[in-house]
Amino acid sequence: QASTTAYPLPTTQPNLTTISACAFDVDPPFPGFLWDLSCEMGMLGCDADGKNVQCRFCGAGDYAEVSCPPSLCHFPNEPFVPYFWDSSCK
Repeated sequence: QASTTAYPLPTTQPNLTTISACAFDVDPPFPGFLWDLSCEMGMLGCDADGKNVQCRFCGAGDYAEVSCPPSLCHFPNEPFVPYFWDSSCK
C-alpha cells in the first residue's frame, strides 16, 4: 500500500517548501526526510522515495550531514519541554 507523508517544514529555511510530498511505498526506517527544492539527482539523500528527486533523507546514518528541521520530530504526545533535532546523537 502506497503512502504519502506530508510534514510541515519551517518557512525560514531556503529551498525547502512548507509541505513535503515524498511518496514512499512503505514509510522508511530512517529518522527523517524532507522536501528540498535544491536536490538534484546524485546529491546525498536526494530521490529518497525513488520517485521524486526533491524527496531527501536527513538526520542520521549515511545522511547525518543533511540537517533535518526541528519540525521533523514527531511524538505521539507532544512534550512539554523544548526539543530540537541533534544529528550528533547516536
